Amino acid sequence: MMNEPTYYGPTNALNIIEYDKDGEKDTELFIVYDYDDELYYVYGHRGPINSKHYAYMHSFACTCALYEFISLTCNLKFNQSITIQVNQLDGLTSDSDYYNYKNKVSSRNEIVAYDNVENFTYKTFCKWLRAYL
Repeated sequence: MMNEPTYYGPTNALNIIEYDKDGEKDTELFIVYDYDDELYYVYGHRGPINSKHYAYMHSFACTCALYEFISLTCNLKFNQSITIQVNQLDGLTSDSDYYNYKNKVSSRNEIVAYDNVENFTYKTFCKWLRAYL
């Protein structure tokens, strides 16, 4: 017997988009915090949206491991250009994946956005988490 999905109310998602040296979108991540599980969930995709790269999901209990994952995935140590935005998303379930998050993002539910963010340190990352998630 399959479990029914859990339906979530409106939730904030931190969206990080990393661009390669040619300015093309290379990686996109959505980070959400589940207060029941006390975990951060990352839904991501590498490469163009129609590419053969697969979408993935990981969970993290601590912000250090979460930041290291994002730092390596988005190549932050080599000063790749990133865009950060926070969107309030609704209509998601425990079965939602990267594409569900991607399809929910619009300028209507955008809370804040910054382009060409540099020096995205662990300290800066934690400020974003505390402020929006």
